[in-house]
Order: sequence, then C-alpha cells, then structure tokens
Amino acid sequence: MSALLIAECEGLAKKGAGPNFVTLEDETLKFEVNKKVIEAHNLKIPKVLVSLG
Repeated sequence: MSALLIAECEGLAKKGAGPNFVTLEDETLKFEVNKKVIEAHNLKIPKVLVSLG
C-alpha cells in the first residue's frame, strides 16, 4: 500500500513530500513536485501536472 504525503510549507518537497503547495509573497499559490518520492512509492503523476509545478 502506498501513501502520498501532500505538504504546504516551502521546501518540504525536498524533505520527502510528493506535491507541496507554496504561497508566494504576492499570495500566488504554486506547487513543487518531488518525482523521485512519487516514483519510489510506485505512484504515478501525469506529466501535465508535473509541468504545472
């Protein structure tokens, strides 16, 4: 069984979260994607979603 950890604090994608939502100074919401973590847990993420991150 695999689980996907979703975070909302800058830099957590580098520390093991799959997708990580980040609010920029201008209040714009962006996200980071850690493909290695997602693939290591045998999860798949669409390429179009990765390109948006």
